[in-house]
Amino acid sequence: MILIFIISLRLVFSVSGWQGVIWFIRSVLKWKYIDSIFTLLSLNTAQSRTANRSVLPA
Repeated sequence: MILIFIISLRLVFSVSGWQGVIWFIRSVLKWKYIDSIFTLLSLNTAQSRTANRSVLPA
């Protein structure tokens, strides 16, 4: 994973210089952040669903 990241950083740098590298890192961090938010949301919804099931009478 880290190797892929470094290779893509080098490609971006060769194409568009430091601005491209900064943009690339920002977009990667943004996607990581969004991904973690989505996993948190899905965990929360799964927990609330199981809680709702236990509340309902069998």
